[in-house]
Amino acid sequence: MRDLDPVVVFGDRTFTIGCDLAIGGLAPWDCGPELSVLVPRLRTFPAAWAIHLRRSLVPLDDHDYEVLSQALSGVVVDRETALPSYLDHARPVQRQLRKGHQAEARG
Repeated sequence: MRDLDPVVVFGDRTFTIGCDLAIGGLAPWDCGPELSVLVPRLRTFPAAWAIHLRRSLVPLDDHDYEVLSQALSGVVVDRETALPSYLDHARPVQRQLRKGHQAEARG
């Protein structure tokens, strides 16, 4: 992890730290394992696990990595195959020009 300069802004959230990320494979949209079913087997998440996911980065130990890898092993495909399923569900972003005026949707 490292400090970001400049910081990255997505919507109303600002991220001051980041890391390199390589995405080699994805589960197609809505085809991944149900996380709530896996939480009891994971060490990373406390009882209030849903709020824990709102953090920018969530560290995993070797045990949790194996649990998640096994759960994903039957559904992950190369990113070029899965990406269209995500793009099909993308929503246009409304850009605020100035107070009270919105630009056209972009998508």
